[in-house]
Amino acid sequence: MTPAARVLSVLLSVGAFTVVGALSQLSVGGPERAIVRLSWRTPAVRIERCRTLTPEELSRLEPHMRHTQECDGRTGDYELRVTFDGGSAHVDTVAPSGLRRDRPVYVFLDLPVEPGDHRVGVDFSLLVPSDLDGAEVGEGLRSLTWTGTLHLEPGRIGLLTLSEDGTELIARE
Repeated sequence: MTPAARVLSVLLSVGAFTVVGALSQLSVGGPERAIVRLSWRTPAVRIERCRTLTPEELSRLEPHMRHTQECDGRTGDYELRVTFDGGSAHVDTVAPSGLRRDRPVYVFLDLPVEPGDHRVGVDFSLLVPSDLDGAEVGEGLRSLTWTGTLHLEPGRIGLLTLSEDGTELIARE
């Protein structure tokens, strides 16, 4: 490589780095919206209807299969309803995770809003299927509600999540 070619390649490299550095300082406009983020997880809740087997039914079963009760059920879905300023609502059904729906229920949702003060309402309620009406609901979270005002600056996130003990929703801005 000739000395002139070396000088030219150094100048081109320095020029390219200078252009990249200058372009990285340009502002293309910051985020103009804010976000209300819902983020939590809770164990799935089992809903079951059980009945006691009759002596005749028990006698037809193999000894190792004999249980005094037969139960039918499944884990429940939740309805998530979010309202803004008493008007618009976001409604969704949240199901337990896992192939057999036996894993925790995860909520992770970003809802873009205009910056400013917003009155937000959240209702997260267990749905009992109509075919299991009156069935026994297992241990776990049945409902959460939160109502409050969030002040959100442009580009900021207002977080609604579970408290340390997992019994209520709390806001973090």
